[in-house]
Amino acid sequence: MKKILSILAILTILSSCKDLLSDVNNKEDLIEVKLSLTGEVTVKEEPLTKAFDSNDLIAIQVYQDGSPYAYGLFDDISNLNIYLHSGESYSFKALVANKESRIWWKDAQKSYLLFQKLSYIFSILSGKFDYIQNSYLQMSRINEFEGTTYYGEFSVSNITGNDNTLPIEMKHLVYGLQCNVTGVTDGTASITIKNGDNVLLEKTDISGEYHSDNLLFSCSSLYDAWQYADNYTENVTVSMNWLRGVGVSQDLGSQVVQVKRNCKNVINISLSTSLSSPAVIVNQSE
Repeated sequence: MKKILSILAILTILSSCKDLLSDVNNKEDLIEVKLSLTGEVTVKEEPLTKAFDSNDLIAIQVYQDGSPYAYGLFDDISNLNIYLHSGESYSFKALVANKESRIWWKDAQKSYLLFQKLSYIFSILSGKFDYIQNSYLQMSRINEFEGTTYYGEFSVSNITGNDNTLPIEMKHLVYGLQCNVTGVTDGTASITIKNGDNVLLEKTDISGEYHSDNLLFSCSSLYDAWQYADNYTENVTVSMNWLRGVGVSQDLGSQVVQVKRNCKNVINISLSTSLSSPAVIVNQSE
């Protein structure tokens, strides 16, 4: 029932979209502006790096003088055109993420929250900006840890007819993770790596050397990771247990290590029969 009511609420809002859009288009002070994504997602030869593919969508939220003005979901970067009012101030938030990522969609007037996959919202919208007051996509976080996450913001005051293209600087807000375990001389070891309550890696029955796959995760705070992109790090907790060959379970405790944004963070764990805790070393590379 809740899902049905949520869908009906969405359709009610979208049914008023055409009237609102018509009202926007009839104003004489409107300027058509193209939005471009710059920064870590672009090169001169291509609009976006190959990180943007058929499994990704672009979500853009627009504010006019601090209030929600328009939003849209796009699978075509050539269609990022929007109508803005001359003389007004605007700010933009943009997100490139996997279609299966989940995102908040908030309607302040009706006071409800939807937590849906981008693919579900995109199936309702039509790849264009919708000018709906009090409704917006809340892009402060993504619930699922996806690897292809880019985020950016941009603000402009007193928009004029000379602003033909507005750039939104994007940052790749992910961190890579790879784990190596050595020194298991007898029995089996297990390892768990968590970021808060999210389990990033869990491996049991390690009887020799272990080398995980290369993993990629979205940063927990999109805004903080974007704002402090050069030095942004997150804490992950590494926990180990060693079931010795004689049947004794040895809890090796937990260690907190830092992983850096947009880097491959290699966690090397060396077990030793002479030490009560493992040696944990983190190597980082671009």
